[in-house]
Amino acid sequence: MTEKEFAEKYPFLFVGTSDDGTEIYTWIDSFPEGWWKAFGEKMCEEIQHEIDTDPEASEFCILEIKEKYGELRVYAGGSTNRIEEILDKYSFISRNVCIKCGKPDVPMVYAGWISPWCEDCWRENIAEQQRYLKTVHPDDPIEEYPESMHYEKFVHADESWKIPGEIHTKVWKPGADKPVERVVDISSTVAMIRDKSQGVPKNKRRKRDEQK
Repeated sequence: MTEKEFAEKYPFLFVGTSDDGTEIYTWIDSFPEGWWKAFGEKMCEEIQHEIDTDPEASEFCILEIKEKYGELRVYAGGSTNRIEEILDKYSFISRNVCIKCGKPDVPMVYAGWISPWCEDCWRENIAEQQRYLKTVHPDDPIEEYPESMHYEKFVHADESWKIPGEIHTKVWKPGADKPVERVVDISSTVAMIRDKSQGVPKNKRRKRDEQK
């Protein structure tokens, strides 16, 4: 779909138009490429469903979209608890989805900053940084990264690279003297992202979800 079609389908994505009215700007422009490819439209579908079915969500609007500390951040106004849960879910998932190509089950890696990268995109990004530095500082010695350098050495934390199927949080309940654990099952969303990455047709992904 074009950005105009996305803006018509999900009005909350609309930002504005060019001075001559020939171009439409949407929040997709602020969405990291890999994350939009992996789950961006699915996230919008879930938000739009809440807007269409919950009167309290009718004023929902996006204020900012960006990457921060290696995860997706969506700042919004007119939100509801359910929409915040959707945003939190995809922020959590984004930590293990390549920010460049959308490949799932990747680690946080250092590449000038900490973000989730698959090995191929990480190497490409490092090479691009070197090319840029050689352009702006042609007389300075630029460290050459050997092709054999180990990707794993740049992984930020020694943890599982797999996207978890559950989100565990602590919440306070009225009258409670301590927070209780809340578990949110996100396995179907994670399975969808993995299937999409592997090229599984959308109709087959839907049928599998209906069987669960």
